[in-house]
Amino acid sequence: MSHPMEVDADPLGNITRINNALEAMPAQLEEAQTKLSNVEHQLETAKAEVNKPFAQEAELSEKLDRLTALNALLNMDEKGNDAIGMDEEGRKKNRKENLQTDQRNGLH
Repeated sequence: MSHPMEVDADPLGNITRINNALEAMPAQLEEAQTKLSNVEHQLETAKAEVNKPFAQEAELSEKLDRLTALNALLNMDEKGNDAIGMDEEGRKKNRKENLQTDQRNGLH
């Protein structure tokens, strides 16, 4: 912590400024201690938050699985109609199942 102060040619003025800086120090110290206390409290709160389990972990996992499945379907469509030996009937059934899953998950 620093205590900047202007110094000029007037010795009495310099002494007054030094006295004023000294008188302000207890208030500055109290303010610094309050800030330190707040930061320490925030640190403890952050440590507690880090250790909490992610509340939406199951939902995230489910959505990531669904995203993986959708990406796989999109990649199959790019390969053309020969997608892993699936005939037109199989693709229709697969699309219907995916649509039903999307509806259950609130995606449609």
